[in-house]
Amino acid sequence: WTASDAIKQGMQTNTLRAVCVGNYLAFYVNGTFVGEATDDTYRDGQVGLAASAADRLGTIIQFDNLTVSQPVAG
Repeated sequence: WTASDAIKQGMQTNTLRAVCVGNYLAFYVNGTFVGEATDDTYRDGQVGLAASAADRLGTIIQFDNLTVSQPVAG
C-alpha cells in the first residue's frame, strides 16, 4: 500500500477507475494514475469491489454508480 494525495479524505467523494485488460491492471483515483501491475495468474474473471479502513472503527464506506464496460481498442 502506498499513500496518495489523489485520495480525498473525510466525507469527500472519490472516483475510482480500474483498467483491466488481459494480465494488465491500472488504477486511477479522481483521474490521477496511482499504480499499475501485470499478473498472469488470472486473465479473465468477475468484478468485485471491497474497501476497508484499518484502525478506523465506525467508518462508513459507500459505493454507487458502478459501471463495467469493455475496453476501447486503441
